[in-house]
Amino acid sequence: MLENIAQILSVYWTTKNSWEAGVVIAGFGEDEVFPAYELFEVNSFLDNKLKYARDNSISFDNTAMIVPFAQAEMVHVFMNGINPEYRSGLLQYFKEVLLKMPDLISDNLPLSGKAKDEYVEKVKQGFSDIHKEFITNLKKYERKVHSGPIIDMVASLPKDELANMAESLVNLTSFKRKISKDDETVGGPIDVAVISKWDGFIWIRRKHYFQRDLNHNFFSNYYSTNAEEDKDEIK
Repeated sequence: MLENIAQILSVYWTTKNSWEAGVVIAGFGEDEVFPAYELFEVNSFLDNKLKYARDNSISFDNTAMIVPFAQAEMVHVFMNGINPEYRSGLLQYFKEVLLKMPDLISDNLPLSGKAKDEYVEKVKQGFSDIHKEFITNLKKYERKVHSGPIIDMVASLPKDELANMAESLVNLTSFKRKISKDDETVGGPIDVAVISKWDGFIWIRRKHYFQRDLNHNFFSNYYSTNAEEDKDEIK
């Protein structure tokens, strides 16, 4: 599929515990009815072998998807209603509290020795199951109340609204990093493009390395050149 996917190639860097470089290829191939993407995340070399991860989770079962790359925390906040790092820390602390409770309970029961140990292990297993059930129900709640309605709406949005939504999510990440102590790795003018099966690659907004108002000749020459090429193709 990679040799058929065309139109856009973007590269990003993200800082976690170590550096990572990622390449995203997205668009339509000759045989694709729906959009497809391939993501490669390159981390480092291990034993002279490149360490990388690959993802292409778009499938026919998904009517719509929002897939953030690089600095994705604010997109997750928008989608799920909670920062992913805060969510992870909260669940870990909740698990630690649950696993401490059996010992606290057993200390107030007339148990000792093997009977006490067996009781503690049994109750710990019960609390561990409660923790897993809590995570499952939390994911269902996030899907029902937060991400689900957004995804359902995205599935029916027109192309211009999809472009505006993508730009807004990038702006949200940029603003968060601007007013926090995080590195401002997202910011500045944002390029926005839409890829569709019939229209191909369409720029919605695109920054230039020069001022448009001071370079009318460039655009005049650009459009006149393209017009001549179109005439040649028609002939």
